[in-house]
Amino acid sequence: LNKAEGLVERVGARDSNGLATASLTAKIAFARGDFVRAAEAMEKVVATKPTREDVYRLVNATSASGQEEKAIALGEQWVERDAGNIPLRLLLAELYAKTGDHRGQVGQYQAVLAVQPENVVANNNLAWIMADTDPAAALGFADAAYRQAPDDTDVADTYGWVLHLNGSSEKALQILEKAYSNGSGSNSAKEHLNIVRQALSLNSTSTVDRR
Repeated sequence: LNKAEGLVERVGARDSNGLATASLTAKIAFARGDFVRAAEAMEKVVATKPTREDVYRLVNATSASGQEEKAIALGEQWVERDAGNIPLRLLLAELYAKTGDHRGQVGQYQAVLAVQPENVVANNNLAWIMADTDPAAALGFADAAYRQAPDDTDVADTYGWVLHLNGSSEKALQILEKAYSNGSGSNSAKEHLNIVRQALSLNSTSTVDRR
């Protein structure tokens, strides 16, 4: 990092508009954990002619510096200008989640799916959000995510759990066993797997009793 700061000085000597210097300063500050300085540097970059990556870095640095409301405001401002900025929308959804704004979070995931219907993150997270309140609707999103990323532990965990909530516990058991195995002992997958196993065991016992 010290060498990088020396590079900033050399770049600055040839940087007429200061953009390259500000961009490099932001990267170094972020690496050092100085998120306030990183956000300040990225504001200079974004004020001129920003790329999507620049805007993302600005919002991310602003959030990391503890300025969640400002980060959300910036994110909202930029998605209005660039509705197809998928990485920024996903980041904005995360920020809404941190502040408890689930309506805003859902809105961003829906906007992502309007552009990228097969987006794994948006489908998986929407399924997870809706699992308890509307498991039938959640199943469509969970299935879409699982078809795209069947080996992803979190995706498989979501899919298996939503299947169980929709009454397909035997299929859920297969999915969750695989998720738990692939996830090297994922706590969430383990918890859901145990619940499904117990539910199937109780159902089996109940069937025997009725006979």
